[in-house]
Amino acid sequence: MADWSRADTRRRLAEALLHHNGLVTVAVDETWTIVFVAGALEYVTGYTEPDQLVGRNLLELAHPDDVEIALAGIATAESLAPDHDRSEANIIGSPVNVRMLRADGRPAVITVAAANLLDDPALGVMALRVQLAEVQALIDRFVAGLATGGPPHEVLQPLVEAMTVAVPSVGVAIVVGHGDEVVAVHAGLDEGWMDVLVPALERPDGTLSGLSEKMDDTAVVDVDHVAPALRRRLREHGIRQVWAHNVATTDAPDVVCGCVVVLRSVDDDLQFNHRQELSRAAGFVSVSAHQWDQDRQLRHAAHHDPLTGLANRARFRQVLDDLDASGEPFALVYLDLDGFKEVNDDNGHDVGDAVLQAVADRLRACARDGDVVVRLGGDEFAVVAPGIATAEASVELCERIEAGLAPPVAVGGASLSVASSIGVARSGVEGVAGDVVRAADRAMYEAKRNRRAVPGPARRSDG
Repeated sequence: MADWSRADTRRRLAEALLHHNGLVTVAVDETWTIVFVAGALEYVTGYTEPDQLVGRNLLELAHPDDVEIALAGIATAESLAPDHDRSEANIIGSPVNVRMLRADGRPAVITVAAANLLDDPALGVMALRVQLAEVQALIDRFVAGLATGGPPHEVLQPLVEAMTVAVPSVGVAIVVGHGDEVVAVHAGLDEGWMDVLVPALERPDGTLSGLSEKMDDTAVVDVDHVAPALRRRLREHGIRQVWAHNVATTDAPDVVCGCVVVLRSVDDDLQFNHRQELSRAAGFVSVSAHQWDQDRQLRHAAHHDPLTGLANRARFRQVLDDLDASGEPFALVYLDLDGFKEVNDDNGHDVGDAVLQAVADRLRACARDGDVVVRLGGDEFAVVAPGIATAEASVELCERIEAGLAPPVAVGGASLSVASSIGVARSGVEGVAGDVVRAADRAMYEAKRNRRAVPGPARRSDG
């Protein structure tokens, strides 16, 4: 149990509270020479020892363009009533935001509040409370971007920039999975780092791993055990220490979906406040990834058929509008399953659903890269084929679809034959998308009438 009667115990507590809350207390004399510094010194200023600041004039730390702001703040502080005169309401001045130059020369926005203790015979100083303002401003930008649904790269950029201010480093990177893609943002680093860092985090199946086995804490990574290309670059650039915090998915805390990586040129203990910053950033990224996943699922549900996973009518209209706007030629295939009602009536809706899913899979296999396969509803499907400008190419697509749908569908031990009527039209013949849709629909129903008159494959093309 701590002995709270001891002055050194109380002093250590005060120092720990300052440090863990990201605050620095600075005392200056009447000439604004620094005489005392305590708190989260490296976190706020980048300096590692109080002696690096004690004896220097406070104005030396101000950004050259903000010296006037600093001087105005000094004048305001000197006009404050003495802090021991508690009858005055203005013993502590309003906080001032000013840019300072950190130890590495990079500017950082700090918030400074002053208390006038110059008339205190025991102290004779002006006490300043200093904290980073830029970090919170950047975090606010990140939150606003996430709330408004900004692109992942743009959303995460303020967060990674905040990390470079909050954690002394050569640079910081955030890598996170986003659907089938990987989002990588960085600050203080060039793209060459991403060329080696992202592959170092990717598994063969395309998912992401971390740089450590820890899931709920920041790790000091052994650089000898990272991927060879990353290890070489670390050594070439004099990186002596890597801090990493894995990003977990919100619904599966033991599954990695990304990593927050801090590169440092010095070996140092991982301090509590730095660990907190990495943990907070990883939490932000995890929440972001979860929201993007939810948004992606909602967008997918809005534009896809839930049974087959094919595009639905809303997506169909969107694709046609885009083709109309671009002027790119396209072919449109309409097809209808003949006798599907009997399949449902004779075998039940579960079998009917399985047949529709099998047809959807076969249509996907027949389509080219870039084609959009659509379930229009019931047993009606369509294939939008951008770039097809000739009758020969449209006929070839129809023949491929006919061949793909010809084999019986095996469902629950039964083998069911599925016939189809196919119609096709081209934008170069019919004009705008609405005209092409109507022409393809007419062609499909003409093919259906032909099938009823003459059993067998039925298709009518625009050729």
